[in-house]
Amino acid sequence: MKTPARLQTSPVRSLVAALLLASTAAGLHAGQISSASYVNDFTSDADDFATLKTWTLDTNSPGFFGHNDVASATGSYVASVEHTLLGGAAASASDFTFESTVVYTASGVGSTNRLGVLFLAGDAALTPATAYSFYLRGTASSGFSLFLERAGVAVASGGSSNDELRDYFGATLTFNVTASYLDQVGGDGINDALKLDVTLSSSSKDSISLTFTDTDPLIGSHFGLLGRDDSNTQTFNAQWDSVSLTTIPEPSTIALLGGLAALLGAIVTRRQKRAA
Repeated sequence: MKTPARLQTSPVRSLVAALLLASTAAGLHAGQISSASYVNDFTSDADDFATLKTWTLDTNSPGFFGHNDVASATGSYVASVEHTLLGGAAASASDFTFESTVVYTASGVGSTNRLGVLFLAGDAALTPATAYSFYLRGTASSGFSLFLERAGVAVASGGSSNDELRDYFGATLTFNVTASYLDQVGGDGINDALKLDVTLSSSSKDSISLTFTDTDPLIGSHFGLLGRDDSNTQTFNAQWDSVSLTTIPEPSTIALLGGLAALLGAIVTRRQKRAA
């Protein structure tokens, strides 16, 4: 007896089913996402974020996720997410854009306070030594107030003493990161470097942009938000009202997926013809 077409299986279909089953069984833990396009405006939840110190979620429109640091408290406020499509070796890593918007208020600003974002971090705590950091400093250092760091070392800087964190009191700030992998060293068509274009824009001042190309890119998969208070005499309040991250697959990955889709389509068509 001929098996009905809908019950026929193939090695390819069996493999796909097995992969889907394994993925479902593994699941995603808190603080981890896998969507190529991720957006959170904090009007529903902040369940994707793992946090260090106390963060507050307010889902009332327009929604925000932040911290209200009292004058006697100090330390780093971190909210991080692990992205399964982010990071890894440059040869196969996905380009991405990362943007987050925040409103900052405080009773004063410690000189080394920081407000910004971290990405491609090696751990959920967003340890600076394992991450790229893009942040605005409380007061300028060596004439600069905006910094891009790699593993805790400044690789690009901008702004001035007129663009310090305290100058943005009550303003809406947007931190934007565009990351592009490229073949910088080998000339063999295999990506081996990472170009970072970062911009700070606000509702009160002109935008400031920095750029840096790293020939030894960090490979972590975590990204997130940072507010660091180093003053025990001032409050430090930050209300993040949106976070978005979009990954763009490396071209060879797109070609591979396209080839697999074409193969599966051909197999389905062939079996439908046989069943007719």
